[in-house]
Amino acid sequence: MSKIVKCELYLKNISSLATCANPDGRPKAGAALLDAGEIKNGAVLVSEGKILKTGATAAIEKYLADNKIAPEKELDLSGMTVTPGFVDPHTHMAFAGSRENEFAMRVEGRSYLEILNAGGGILNTLRYVRNIDFKELYSQTAARVERAFMHGTTSMEIKSGYGLDFDAEIKTLKVCRKLAGKSPCTIVATYMGAHAIPPEYKDGRGEYIDLMINKVIPYVARHALAKFNDVFVESGVFTAQEGEKILAAGKKHGLIPKVHADEITCCGGAELAARIGAISADHLLMASDRGLEMMREKGVVAVALPGTLYSLLSKTYLDFEKLMKKGVAIALATDANPGSNMCINMQTAINQAVCLMKVPPAAAVNMATINAAHAIGIAAERGSIEAGKFADLAVLEGPSYNYTAYSYGVNHVKFVVKNGALYEVKSQLRKIWRKK
Repeated sequence: MSKIVKCELYLKNISSLATCANPDGRPKAGAALLDAGEIKNGAVLVSEGKILKTGATAAIEKYLADNKIAPEKELDLSGMTVTPGFVDPHTHMAFAGSRENEFAMRVEGRSYLEILNAGGGILNTLRYVRNIDFKELYSQTAARVERAFMHGTTSMEIKSGYGLDFDAEIKTLKVCRKLAGKSPCTIVATYMGAHAIPPEYKDGRGEYIDLMINKVIPYVARHALAKFNDVFVESGVFTAQEGEKILAAGKKHGLIPKVHADEITCCGGAELAARIGAISADHLLMASDRGLEMMREKGVVAVALPGTLYSLLSKTYLDFEKLMKKGVAIALATDANPGSNMCINMQTAINQAVCLMKVPPAAAVNMATINAAHAIGIAAERGSIEAGKFADLAVLEGPSYNYTAYSYGVNHVKFVVKNGALYEVKSQLRKIWRKK
C-alpha cells in the first residue's frame, strides 16, 4: 500500500472539534442528536479538498511522522472551536426590496395573515422581484450569500417564490444556478411557485395551479433549475389537497418534495410530507402528533425555524422535547427572508434554538450541520467532519461549541474552510477620519 504524501491543510490543537459524525449515515434523532462527536485537542487533515483524517492532535502528529507527510499549511487553533461548515436548509435569499415597515406593523399588533391580505407579505416582495433585472437580482442575492458564508454557512438551499409568474420564477432560479457556479458556497435550489396565489389569479387559483403543473414545473425540471419543489400548506394559502397535487407533479418530473407545513394553523402539512415522501417538512409549530409520527415513520426531517417565530413576536416555539421523544430527526435553518426573518446568520439560529426552544448546544450544532445536510440531500458529502467528505469547516473563537450559543450578537468565525480552501474572516477597527 502506497503512502500518502500530500496534505494541503493541517488544523491542530483544536480545543473543541465537533465532528457531528453519525456512522450509520442517517440524520440524528433521539439520544444521537445530543452527541456532537466532540474531540478535545483535536486535529483535521485535508487532502485534495477532502478530509483525510481526524483525531486527537497527538495521534495525528504520529500519523504525519509515520507517513513522512509535511502539510503545506498548518494552523494552531488552541482555544478555538471547529465545527462542520453550517448548512442552512431553508432560505429565501433571492429577493429584492425590504419590508421593515411590515415589521413595525407587527410590533403594533397586525398579524402575518392580516399583513398579507392587505397587500403586504409575499405580494409586496413580488412587485420588487418582477420589476428587477437579472443582473441586479443576482448582485443583491450574491451579497447576502457572501455575508452568510463569512458567518460560517458553507452550504445553503435557496427558494424561488417571490415572482409567482413564469418569467420571474425562472429568472430567480437562474440567479441560483449562476450563484451555484460562482459562489464558494454550495447552493441547492428549490422551486416554490406555490408560495402564494399571485394577484392576477386571485379569482382563478385553479388556473395558477395548472400553470405551475403544466408549464413551470416541466420547464424547471427540463433545464435542471431546481432540485426541490416546495409548497406553502397553510390556511389562506394552499390546502393539503392542492399541495399534494403540485408536489406529485414535481415528483413526476424528478423534483424532490418539500413542505412549508403547519406554520400558523394545523392544515395536514406534516401528514402530506410523510404521504408524498418529502425530504423535509419545515416550520411545524402547529403540526399534529399523528403528522409528526408519520414523518418519523417515513424519515422526513423536521426543520425548525425559531428565528421566524422570534421575528413574528411569537410566544410559543416548536416543542423540541416532543420531537425528541417521538424520534423525529430535527434540523435547523434561518428561514432568511425579507418578511418574517431578516437574518442570514446560522450562529444566531443556534442561539435562538438553545434559548427559545431549549435545545442543548450539542443538539443545536448537529441540527445546523449534519441534519441540515440531510434536509437538502447533501449529507453523503457534507455536513460532518469525516474522512472522505469535502472539507467544509467553520473555525470559531471560543473553547467549545457551547460558546457559540452562549455568546451571541457577534460573528465568531475566524476562518472558513470550503472544499479545502482556507478563507480568513477579518475583524478589526481602523480609524479613517478625525475632526480637527
